Amino acid sequence: MVLNQTFTIEPMLTIGSINPVMWNDDWTVVTEDGSLSAQFEHTILITPDGAEIMTEC
Repeated sequence: MVLNQTFTIEPMLTIGSINPVMWNDDWTVVTEDGSLSAQFEHTILITPDGAEIMTEC
């Protein structure tokens, strides 16, 4: 991490399998058992004072 860099943390919450499977489009990720899941993300900016979360819950 370097000053002024931004990045995202993107957890995936599932009610079934925790094993991910990526589709051939190299973008879509589903659970191994096809159970319901939800994804969200937070964007974080590295500042001189530390990390600043740019997104809201």
